[in-house]
Amino acid sequence: MKRDKSIDIAKGIGICLMIIGHMTGMIPIHKFIYQFHMPMFLIFSGYFFNSQKWTNFLPFAKVRFKQLFIPYITFTFIILLSIKLIDPSTDITGYILQGPPHAVWFLLSLFLSEIIFFTLYKINNKQIYILICILVLITIGQLLYLNNIDLPYSLSAVPICTAFYAIGHLLKEYLSKLKSTNQVKNISYGTIYLSIIYVYVLITNDHTELAGNKIQITGYLTALLGTFGIIHLSEFINYKIPYIRSILNWIGRNSIPFIGLNILFIDLLDLYLRPHISGFIIYKCLQILITIITCACINMIANKYFPQIIGKSRKVKL
Repeated sequence: MKRDKSIDIAKGIGICLMIIGHMTGMIPIHKFIYQFHMPMFLIFSGYFFNSQKWTNFLPFAKVRFKQLFIPYITFTFIILLSIKLIDPSTDITGYILQGPPHAVWFLLSLFLSEIIFFTLYKINNKQIYILICILVLITIGQLLYLNNIDLPYSLSAVPICTAFYAIGHLLKEYLSKLKSTNQVKNISYGTIYLSIIYVYVLITNDHTELAGNKIQITGYLTALLGTFGIIHLSEFINYKIPYIRSILNWIGRNSIPFIGLNILFIDLLDLYLRPHISGFIIYKCLQILITIITCACINMIANKYFPQIIGKSRKVKL
């Protein structure tokens, strides 16, 4: 399947929103972004699932293990080592038993979601069966949440993550046709959809927290609405803002280090840079910029010297 440039741009937008959402002191924006940004990544992953390419389980599992699980282990080690170096008195036993304290959880959940979905898909790939599986997975996730069952390593979120992944695959044809050739419509629809979510958050104070398996029924609607809105905006950027298009497309295609390490750098900046900058807005702009540049540099270095740690089996032309 040929990669959809607009979806990669949308992933790049999602990465930037993720970084903003992880920063402290921005509560309304944080809640707005959390309504859709991680579900959106799962939906896009399901969108890119190629059933014709992957016909056997073992080759698929092997590739996903290299692409997701090895980076998960690598970034977990880096994060725990950093925590220990910053404060040697910190006991990291709890992190080892319960899971690392940063967004790296998503890589493990995505890996397990892909494995589960592949298994379900090979049993029966009819749309009605996939829809039933989605409803069952959502029910399991809601039961875990309502009964306060919080499994280590954010495993409680895996059923919901798998459901969003399956939704992405089920809506593949719709998502590919969602974009308009009329760029006024794209910017208008994108703005309207995202504005609806922001108003919803202001009125309800709702907060989706996918890592903790905390999502209301309305959270599935805002996740879809946010995904649709970002796709429309990405198509507008694709045709109207070429320089930003190139940057976001690159970030979207190299998202693993951003997902795995962004909170680590955000925390380090809060610890070492924040005390020296008095202006809140100036500091937040610097925090976003430095985090993106640092993650991008790590991706380029890793891609050149040890691509395996970022989920690539060989050097990829950047």
